[in-house]
Amino acid sequence: MKKFFKIILILPLIFIEDILCKNVNEHKIPGTFINRHDYDSGITSNYVAFSPLNSEGQFFAAISNFGDFGKKNGSVSVYSINNEGIFSYLKFPVSSGENPTSIAFSPLTHENKLFAALVDLTSENVLIYDVNVISGEFKEIASYDVVLPFSVAFAPIILENKLFFAIANNGVSIYSLDLSTNKVLRVDYKMGMDTFSVSYSPITKNGDLFIAAVNYKTSIVSFYKVDKVSGRLQFVNDVQTGTNPNSVSFSPITPNGDLFAAVSNHSSNTVSVYKLDINNYRFDLLSSYPTESSPNSVSFSPITPNGDLFAAVANHSSNTVSVYNVDKNNGKFMTIGNYSTGDLPFSVAFSPINLSGKLFSAVANGSGKVSVYQVELES
Repeated sequence: MKKFFKIILILPLIFIEDILCKNVNEHKIPGTFINRHDYDSGITSNYVAFSPLNSEGQFFAAISNFGDFGKKNGSVSVYSINNEGIFSYLKFPVSSGENPTSIAFSPLTHENKLFAALVDLTSENVLIYDVNVISGEFKEIASYDVVLPFSVAFAPIILENKLFFAIANNGVSIYSLDLSTNKVLRVDYKMGMDTFSVSYSPITKNGDLFIAAVNYKTSIVSFYKVDKVSGRLQFVNDVQTGTNPNSVSFSPITPNGDLFAAVSNHSSNTVSVYKLDINNYRFDLLSSYPTESSPNSVSFSPITPNGDLFAAVANHSSNTVSVYNVDKNNGKFMTIGNYSTGDLPFSVAFSPINLSGKLFSAVANGSGKVSVYQVELES
């Protein structure tokens, strides 16, 4: 009789435990990286970029693969992406120079045209491509000599027949691309010290445009206001970072009209966050947050349909990506989790939100793989 009584007691406990475990497993945390898939890319993959959505809701990803230093075996890998975030390699050749270090997509032009720019450190040039918005095919249309280029970024503005892009090369070089002649012209240059990364902001609610550049040796991030007609830069301010900053990214404009910037600090294992003060047009350091080992790249997500904003940091030495929820009111980073990547992650990027309402992130790994994640959006 006693034995039977114990069984009666144990069975309800097991049932309750099953319910509790089920509820825990079903709880979803927005910003969580899930459903990781790894894809072959090329030798020493070092930078990943997503294109904007075209008129059909299609978009692409491109990876610059540095190759082996001095061996001229760098390459570019281009992928189409379906609604579930599955990457499909597009097998057409892309001229890439010798050892490319960064790649960027332009915004879509008024004629629904798309461009990309690639910088090559070893051969010291920038390559410009016309990108087919349906097939993703790259066609080289221009090249220009640049001394020691590390990274490239397009401005989010399009004049009638002109695009601007910036290159980090021991300072910031600003170029214009004439879309009717494919001619590249340098329009400005600001000196820096081992400038490793450059990024344009989105256009603020006041119609302003900014650019940020991180200087690795001096541990300074420099902010400039951009003349939207000429592309030229007006110095705003320098702000201290952590030790050896090597990547900078701007947030989208928040519903309150705020603009944040984040810098990954390679040698201090932190990410520093800055906010634009609209009263004096200066960027102020808000705080720095811990990452895992050797943060090499930082990126903000778009604002999700639920109003969330995330940031991710690729940690080169720990083979992880750190993901944060960003408070849109004060820029505070709150850790969501650290997720495994391939070996030696160099860069991280978020996709646009696709027509199915899904968001993805990709990490380019020095091991020659790109790790792709779906970002959880529902709680």
